[in-house]
Amino acid sequence: MFEEFNHTIGIKASCLFSDLRLLSYDSYKRLCNSGDIIRLRRGCYKTPALIDYEELSEEWKEEIISQYGNPHETHLKNKFEQLINRDIQAAEFYSQYKLPDGRFLEIDIQLEYRTNAEILNACITYAAEGNNKRKVLSGSTKNIWSTISDLVNALSTKKYKHTLPTNARSFQRKYKLYQKDSFLSLIHKNYCNDNSRKITAKLEDLILSLYTLPNKPYTSSVHDLYHQFIGNAIDVVDVTTGELFERSDFFTESGQPITFSEATTWNYINDPKNRPIVDKFRSGRLEFNNIHRPHHHRHSPFFSYSKISMDDRDLPRKMPNGKRVKAYYAYDVASGCVVGVSYSHDKNAELFIDCVRDMFRRLDNQSMGIPMEVEVEHHLVALFKDDLMKAGTIFPFVRWAGAGNAQEKRAEHFHRRKKYGYEKKYQNGIGRFYSKLEANRTASDKISDGANNNWKEEKYSYETIVADDLKIIEK
Repeated sequence: MFEEFNHTIGIKASCLFSDLRLLSYDSYKRLCNSGDIIRLRRGCYKTPALIDYEELSEEWKEEIISQYGNPHETHLKNKFEQLINRDIQAAEFYSQYKLPDGRFLEIDIQLEYRTNAEILNACITYAAEGNNKRKVLSGSTKNIWSTISDLVNALSTKKYKHTLPTNARSFQRKYKLYQKDSFLSLIHKNYCNDNSRKITAKLEDLILSLYTLPNKPYTSSVHDLYHQFIGNAIDVVDVTTGELFERSDFFTESGQPITFSEATTWNYINDPKNRPIVDKFRSGRLEFNNIHRPHHHRHSPFFSYSKISMDDRDLPRKMPNGKRVKAYYAYDVASGCVVGVSYSHDKNAELFIDCVRDMFRRLDNQSMGIPMEVEVEHHLVALFKDDLMKAGTIFPFVRWAGAGNAQEKRAEHFHRRKKYGYEKKYQNGIGRFYSKLEANRTASDKISDGANNNWKEEKYSYETIVADDLKIIEK
């Protein structure tokens, strides 16, 4: 509706005689010819005629403002927003900035600082414009800081999530500091300052060190151990650095020890950033890997025998002696089929060799070539790393799965698919007594005898277990 033309605010001529009907078109032409209406631009194809808003009568101005708003406000605001542009240098600076304690800025803080910088850049551009243009846009060359502050305060907080001062004098100080120190001036000086924290960084380290003791204390015990440390009854070593904690660091300036509740202890121990630290010392390697380490994201191959994954497994049903049959499988990753299998009473290297033999017999019977890649674990296969399982000897590529990282091997996933997809469907007693899912939980009734370690469960012969497993593979 409004448009700036030669540093003058103009309004479309059609608003007077077509939209607001303040006069007829003939009257509009007559007033233009007599000079009572100042025409800034003649109308042509796709370019509307503009008339000088300031030269209109006060009565007409009131009608325009009631319908379209005050052009000095809306037009000025729109012109200022057009000056706010994305600052790539600010984004790079805050994404790479490190705090004194080595941490990077959080994502929402980076966005806040970048937005502040982009708005201040627009203010610099606005303040640097010529006096004549600024006079048209703001109405006066005086009180420029009040005008800029009003423009910043009028910005949408949803669109521009900034934290610049709302007071004109405070904004002027922030503006001048930004001109002097650039992006660094916007970073809050209280970062990494523990003066206002009751639980300081050192106290947080002390709590975590107490919680990671070998006896795996409860949070309530950690609270008691802290008071023993303050009372000079015990010494505590930092679990990460190996240094002794100084008791003087945990007293206030008045000489009183810093105190906190058991609930506070629990909150800091279970903070998402602290939980992996304590679990690294309190949990086993396998449990820590399953909970905290990122899992592998793999893409399945397109062709059969392009990758083979091999792994051993104890079959779920027991023999009369209480032991389980040991099995070794070779899976084709593309199809999920078992292409090699072997069984034994004991888990040894011969079990692996028998599986390889069975796979190659099947390949020879079907007139197929050598698989391109094989994935194996270290436990039984490490004996053959310099001959049979050396890349290029038989298999062009050999991938060794990481030790203690079961989810890394594709064969582990096929074990589960075979067990709960087929074995459970055709066999009884498949599952675990501690399974969370009730359908996969097996019944376990204890036998009261002298050993106190026997359970009522059905047993099967070695031959029956092997025959049943081969049927499952065929299915």
